[in-house]
Amino acid sequence: MTVAVADTRAYEANVPRFYAFSFLFLLQLLMPIWVIYLIDVRDLSLGQVTAMEGVFWVAMLFLEVPTGVIADRFGRATSLRLGAITNTVGMLVFAFSSSFPILFGSYMLLAVSFTLFSGADAAFFYDTLKALKREDEYQRLWGRCWALQSAGLGVSLVAGSLLAQLTSVHFAIIASG
Repeated sequence: MTVAVADTRAYEANVPRFYAFSFLFLLQLLMPIWVIYLIDVRDLSLGQVTAMEGVFWVAMLFLEVPTGVIADRFGRATSLRLGAITNTVGMLVFAFSSSFPILFGSYMLLAVSFTLFSGADAAFFYDTLKALKREDEYQRLWGRCWALQSAGLGVSLVAGSLLAQLTSVHFAIIASG
């Protein structure tokens, strides 16, 4: 087997893997219950939750360029891997911390994670299709990725609610990590 054939197979494998990633990326069981979790389980006020959420979005705004540099300098796959690691750590901290400052820190980790994914995902997928000489299919196949993300979100809204009701809100949060 030549290197070119091996590379082509690796790139071809990226497409279904990226579809799975797209679905799992927004399959976050905490989506329908995270505010309830923070208020009822972690005893935060609605003001504290709002402050954390506001800072999260501002942090994402300021982190877009630096994390984009990571993707450009070290590669899109590296950025996606770092995003996955940071997301896992952020979710675990979110699930197991009980103080406001540590929960706030988990939000900052999640903001870093989201910006490591942002843009790197689309560029990685495009680069894959370009290597396969299929870049003319990008728009259609990227639309499929968005549909899979939406499906993951839809499943998480139902499954997260049911899991929280059948077990506990805290268990559903842990299952999200």
